[in-house]
Amino acid sequence: DVATVSITFDATPTTADAGADQNICGGSTTLDGNLPVVGIGSWTVVSNPDGLGTPVFPTQNNTEFIGTPGVTYELEWAISNGTCAASTDNVIIQFDEAPTVADAGPDRTVCGVTHTLEGNTPVVGSGLWTFLSNPDGQGDIGDPTFPDSNVDGTAGVTYVLQWTISNGICPISIDQVAITFAPTLPAPVIAGDAEACIGDIKTYVVPGGDPALYDYTWNLSNLPPSTNVIAGSGDPFQFITLEFNDPFTGDLEVTIEDKGTGCIGSTEAFNISVYQAPDIVLASSDADLIICNGEEVTFTATDNNGVATEYEFILNGSTVQTGPSNTYTTSALPDINSVVVIGLAGICPSNPSPPVVHTIIPLPAVYNMNGGGQYCEGGTGVLIGLSGSEPGVTYELYLDGNPTGNTLTPVGGSFDFGLQTAAGDYTIVATDVNTCSVPMNGVSTVGIDPIPAIYNVLGGGTTCEGGTGVGIL
Repeated sequence: DVATVSITFDATPTTADAGADQNICGGSTTLDGNLPVVGIGSWTVVSNPDGLGTPVFPTQNNTEFIGTPGVTYELEWAISNGTCAASTDNVIIQFDEAPTVADAGPDRTVCGVTHTLEGNTPVVGSGLWTFLSNPDGQGDIGDPTFPDSNVDGTAGVTYVLQWTISNGICPISIDQVAITFAPTLPAPVIAGDAEACIGDIKTYVVPGGDPALYDYTWNLSNLPPSTNVIAGSGDPFQFITLEFNDPFTGDLEVTIEDKGTGCIGSTEAFNISVYQAPDIVLASSDADLIICNGEEVTFTATDNNGVATEYEFILNGSTVQTGPSNTYTTSALPDINSVVVIGLAGICPSNPSPPVVHTIIPLPAVYNMNGGGQYCEGGTGVLIGLSGSEPGVTYELYLDGNPTGNTLTPVGGSFDFGLQTAAGDYTIVATDVNTCSVPMNGVSTVGIDPIPAIYNVLGGGTTCEGGTGVGIL
């Protein structure tokens, strides 16, 4: 018998080349496997994360591959021929998704020098802030990757920023925004009187203010509710007129606002003190207001409102004392006199007090003392007298400053107190019916001379005529 054997020798398939890895923006691409010279090629998805990666014609080397944007696939290009070992090569296909459309937010005019940006949050891709215009170089982005990052700048400068969202090789999405930091508002300064009295009407103004550009808001919350606004209340007045009805110390405040930007500037506080005027009455230490000429008297001022801090005492239209003391003492009131006092609280004076007028009683006339001198011990003494006197005036003799009880009330003319034997300095005080007293002029001094000692006389006798005499001892 004869047997026939058929032997087929398969050629080694063409070496597979799946082409270069691809990074594509979108969801489809053309594969780039080599065309087999020997054998048949076939595409297989070896990594298909979402299960949607599909070669349209798996045996076609340059078939379209469809997948999902944002997903990376791995494919194998295998060339086989008969029983020969297949040749394989793998390729990575990365589909990038188009980034979220960038939105940098609206242009803004910002109060202050810090602003929170308003970029949209990327759903696909990542965002980045950059400056397109940074005129003074002072613009600063806190975190460029945050859509709501803070940006700092300079008042009065406009910055242009770009919000860029990118993803892989897909075209970037950009949007710009202009941020203007409003100019610094002028600090308001209040001009006016820092002190006032109850009942005063005062106007306070922001000098150089411009109501065409700015609104001015006055805050009276630190002032008593009884404070009346007379004029200029509310916006946009740069002045305010107030009537004060109660005492206080507090701050009047004003805030400036830019009409164009709505930006609010700083608040200026102006301290005001309003005083209640004192209500003064004046009293004398002499209840009946009748005093002797030269007598000391004290005036006491009382403030019924209890607010006075200074007192001005005025005698016959001329100031005689000013200061914190509410008393004035004098012994020099003239015959015609009128004393008033004005109290002061802060800058607020009281009305002059009702005047206090004293009747001044003249003192008795002053006469010269006479008499006195030395006398012998055991003698009758010496006279002490006065060169004149007034009817109705009592004169009392003093010895060494002490009353002797020796008084006389002559009807006029000179007189004496008789012989005085006690040694010492004698003075005389005159007192009239109003008890006004005055010392007389001079001092009379009485001195006592002692009697000489007694001795025996010796000697004597008879002598002859023509003789030398006798001795006497």
